[in-house]
Amino acid sequence: EESREENPRSLGADPRVPQFSFPVSSELYRRLGGHDAPPEWRGRHPSNIYKLGPTFKRAGDRLQLAVTTRMVSTVISNVFGSIEGFAEPDRYIIFGAQRDSWSEGAAKSGVGTAILLELARAFSKMVENGFKPRRSLLFASWDAGEFGSVGATEWLEGYLTMMHLKAVAYFSLDKAVLGDDRLHTESSPLLHNLIETVIKQVESPKWNGQTIYSQIVARNPDYVNNMYVPSGRGEGACGG
Repeated sequence: EESREENPRSLGADPRVPQFSFPVSSELYRRLGGHDAPPEWRGRHPSNIYKLGPTFKRAGDRLQLAVTTRMVSTVISNVFGSIEGFAEPDRYIIFGAQRDSWSEGAAKSGVGTAILLELARAFSKMVENGFKPRRSLLFASWDAGEFGSVGATEWLEGYLTMMHLKAVAYFSLDKAVLGDDRLHTESSPLLHNLIETVIKQVESPKWNGQTIYSQIVARNPDYVNNMYVPSGRGEGACGG
């Protein structure tokens, strides 16, 4: 494999190569020799069985990879909406979703953005009908999430002291829906009891007369113990 870079330093210490399209990568896999890739590496495509290399099946084949990167300054835009709290207006519950994606972004940005907009619409309607949130609600649509969470990071760095003192909770909506079979949560352990209380009250969208919690227990009682995971440095715009 050969890699040519006219100016390697401009790419930083850890240059990132853009993802190949499936047709291109399939052709590359088809030509590789060596041992078979383990099953967990093959992905979900039925024909995606490939070799690990490092040699090619046909002697003399070589791969020449050219990476062309242009450093361009671009203006990014975070979009915010808010509903002022009635008892503690200077305390914030924040809902955030990444708005950009490398490709189609159905799971990572599309779902999160749709949920964010629906939450803002639903809470606004509730306030019109007399609902009074105790604390202020902040809805944040982050830009440049795929470029190192730049949008969220820059905003947080600008308001770090205020957020440290006044932010009560942050809910990341990135990849909020990846299916309808299981519920998986990543949060501060302080919120685990709250999450369980809520899902014991919310009706299951698939089974009439059952809550989300009762549906989970009915299908797999042992899964309840694995449903709540302490949050770490996840892929959410603000770290999961």
